[in-house]
Amino acid sequence: MGQAQYSQYMVNGLVINPAYAGSRDVFSLSGSYRQAWTSLPGSPNYQMVSAHMPLKNDRVGLGMILGSENEGPYKTLHGSFDYAFRIHFNNSVLSMGLRATAEYKKENFNGLKFDPSDPVFINNTVFQPNFGFGMYYYNSRFFAGLSMPRMITYGIADTTSGSTMSFSPVDYHYLATAGALIGKGNIKWKPTVLFQYYGMQKDYSVDINSFFIFLDDRIWLGASYRKGHNSIVDQVIGLMEIRITEQIMVGYSYDYSLGPYNSMLHGSHEIYVRFEPVHTIKAFNPRYF
Repeated sequence: MGQAQYSQYMVNGLVINPAYAGSRDVFSLSGSYRQAWTSLPGSPNYQMVSAHMPLKNDRVGLGMILGSENEGPYKTLHGSFDYAFRIHFNNSVLSMGLRATAEYKKENFNGLKFDPSDPVFINNTVFQPNFGFGMYYYNSRFFAGLSMPRMITYGIADTTSGSTMSFSPVDYHYLATAGALIGKGNIKWKPTVLFQYYGMQKDYSVDINSFFIFLDDRIWLGASYRKGHNSIVDQVIGLMEIRITEQIMVGYSYDYSLGPYNSMLHGSHEIYVRFEPVHTIKAFNPRYF
């Protein structure tokens, strides 16, 4: 969501794909807090609350996300509503989702040193609507998804005309993901991959993720490698998820930037909590996908 790059999307697929809504077959409530680049004063931080659930007919899933992003003088509040239509096969589900998003962006340059005559540094408030689409297929051992969470892109034309809107597919932010569950005993392995293409920036990144699940599925330990291109920094990410009860899971991740960037940015911390009040979960391996 927004411009934030959350690292624990593997346990909260709604962040990257509206078609994920309702896929856990229970009411699922999640919250995340992310503090990036801890060595920098006023470093970015992100907060998010999400929820999704299926309706009684099991063909429709609904979801919502509320979030806040703070990056220096820039603050963004955003909310989205997701609708997913689910087609059930014998042992799998194909879901197609739509997302409607509203963003409220505010600039506050008070406290910064700048030329007050420069129109670039005028405090602005902008409201930007958006919409997105996604597809998500899963069964008990495999999943794959494709999404375009923002199908309107905004660019700054100049200081007088403000933001320009583009509906061109060339400028979309595309995400493609896939993963599998390997093993049936006390130790399971969940490898996944995420490819992102940022159309407006003509940039891309690839995440290769690996989770090991053990101790009766209560402990998840994993790592990710993010390979960036151009403006995206290469990173190694450590992840840990703990299923405290059948209803509650908590997680933590730490992003370590590679190369010369680490001495400037240091790491990024992210905390994740998920609550599902229903004890009996009926979804296809809901603790894994």
